[in-house]
Amino acid sequence: MPKGIPAAAERPISFNSQMARAILDGRKKQTRRIVLEELADCPFGAVGDRLWVREPSAFRPSKNGAKEKLVYAADLTNRSGLRWRASYLMRRAESRMLIEIVQTRTERLSRISRADAIAEGFDASESSLDPVKWFAQLWDSLSGKDPSHKFAADPLVWVIEFRVVERAAVQRERPSSRGAGVPRVPTADCKQKRGRDAHATKGRIT
Repeated sequence: MPKGIPAAAERPISFNSQMARAILDGRKKQTRRIVLEELADCPFGAVGDRLWVREPSAFRPSKNGAKEKLVYAADLTNRSGLRWRASYLMRRAESRMLIEIVQTRTERLSRISRADAIAEGFDASESSLDPVKWFAQLWDSLSGKDPSHKFAADPLVWVIEFRVVERAAVQRERPSSRGAGVPRVPTADCKQKRGRDAHATKGRIT
């Protein structure tokens, strides 16, 4: 990179399995996150910055017992028999998607247009609802118990438009000596990761 031109920042962002699937399928190009603080700049970054995607994952023992393979909830219809980790626990090396911010803005949630709702991951083959109504239902299902975060409350949100830079389908492995369950993560490390990704996890936004 030429001198004087700063490298693009890279931060984590969490999605649930449904939204991760929508990104993989090329349907999702926007995400909305509740404005938690009155900031002049988007806490996820500026145009050109990159976000590595965190999504629910688990380790599946291989048949020979030598290694375990990392699997993603977004890829499976039958998710039984595995101990799933929440999105925010995913490490950078385990992420398979990198997205780049192309635009950010703030607006009231109710201002979402039909085109925007489609860009949030709407799948016409799975829903007969109007895209905006579909989005409103999705939002309320993910927004937790706080009534001020519900669609009807019309909270102020960050709108982040993005494009996919990297989308890998590589299955990663780890030695089986660590066990088939959830990897041990020190409590302090968990708190630090949760703090760095607070805007992505608090409010359970799309």
